Amino acid sequence: MDLSVLYQEKKENEDEQLSYFKELFSLVYNDLYRFIYSIALNKYLAEDILQETAIIGYKHFYELKDKEKFKSWIFTIAKREAFWQLKRNRRELLLGSEEHQSILEYENIEDINFVDTPEIHSAIVDVINDLPDNYKDIINLVYYIGFTLVEIAQMTNENYNTVKSRHRRALKCLEGKSKEMGFASYP
Repeated sequence: MDLSVLYQEKKENEDEQLSYFKELFSLVYNDLYRFIYSIALNKYLAEDILQETAIIGYKHFYELKDKEKFKSWIFTIAKREAFWQLKRNRRELLLGSEEHQSILEYENIEDINFVDTPEIHSAIVDVINDLPDNYKDIINLVYYIGFTLVEIAQMTNENYNTVKSRHRRALKCLEGKSKEMGFASYP
């Protein structure tokens, strides 16, 4: 048999496989995106994971013997890829212990410019500095450094709900101290 004929047959088979993969992938696309987003909790990361899932799925599509099981197969790939990406991103987020401590011991809150008068600025700084250390840390990480609660949970190896509860308690404490000092509270 001629090599060009074999190549042509292989090319046609690959085109059919690609077409079939695209068709199946388009059927599960929306569900797959929602599934990945529920894991990643980030639109851009979810889109990256979806794209990687499509690439991996296409590369290994020929290995799938029972095409009826495509949906569960591609979801498994997506789940593994999502966890791998989150693990990789977590490593990138984790800071060296010295850097991590400097963030947690953020002392330069006085340098942050508030819109209000210097007196109000000073009072707010005092209120924040009077918070217990774990509350002060979460306020600094969220509002002055800009980390999300998910990122803080990953950095500190704590459960997200624990970090979220500590954040809420810190805000309640801030609200109470602000009322004591005569600041209006926001709904």
